[in-house]
Amino acid sequence: MKDKDSKKIKDEKPYCMTFKKWKSVPPNCGISVWYDRGAKTYQSDRYRKGACENCGAKTHVAKSCTERTRLKGAKWTGMFIAPDEKIESIEMDYVSKRDRWNGCDLENHARELRYKHYTLEDARRRYSLKILVKKRSLLVPDGLEGEDELMEGDEEKLDERKQMDFAKVERRVCTTGGGSTGTVRNLRIREDTAKYLLNLDLNSAHYDPNATRSMREDPLPYSDPHEKFYQDDNQHRTSGLAMEFNHLNIHACQAYENGQDMHLQAAPSQAELMYKSYLSRKEESESMAKDALMQKYGNAAAVAATERASLRTK
Repeated sequence: MKDKDSKKIKDEKPYCMTFKKWKSVPPNCGISVWYDRGAKTYQSDRYRKGACENCGAKTHVAKSCTERTRLKGAKWTGMFIAPDEKIESIEMDYVSKRDRWNGCDLENHARELRYKHYTLEDARRRYSLKILVKKRSLLVPDGLEGEDELMEGDEEKLDERKQMDFAKVERRVCTTGGGSTGTVRNLRIREDTAKYLLNLDLNSAHYDPNATRSMREDPLPYSDPHEKFYQDDNQHRTSGLAMEFNHLNIHACQAYENGQDMHLQAAPSQAELMYKSYLSRKEESESMAKDALMQKYGNAAAVAATERASLRTK
């Protein structure tokens, strides 16, 4: 008898909840259902008991109010009562819970993108037209017929500038603190031979392949310098503006140690002017010392040159 009753129970309904969807699916559930953003239901003209003390809305309390904190809330002033929010209870199903784009308004997103694109494009065209007119020193009134021609010519120039930077290769330079200092342009053309392939001898110049990618020494020291397109990385540090900046830095450090109020990083223009005045004074003092020595001892080189010139004329 007991077996018949148990079989009858099993036949009528499942005896385990995992055999069927025991959670009823509510009507407002699905992937297309979402909260009504920013919807308001009712706006009162006076403060109601139990409403938010700050804004006066009935749907929340002052602790969870998202409006600006007022000096005197709506409870005491009775003015500027905020409308009540629309409170919704949405139970999402399995698919809507795991949909990463659930609730995304595609029309609003596309509208924002179009507005941003048109705004930037219009600002760019106006700025480029202004620069072009300034270069040609023209006055462009409203409704000028040649405005479109100027815009087209400016766009062509911008396109050419973009094509010039097409072959530019940049890499990020990271610091020890975790930040980045900017980008460094790779000036090597892809058709050129890499500097670590110029000399494959193991005892030649050392190349650092990891971080700096530098080769401090000349890989081909005995070759003709007029035929080499690459010597070493130190040539940029020991020639040109790098040496001038190095001398300026040394002069600023020495002047600061001697008590002068000069700092290269804090006031670079002042340091450069003081360095130029120092060089001019040094040159004047050296020329004065040279003139004094020549007046005292004479110039034997000049006398020998005059004697040779006289012998040639004879």
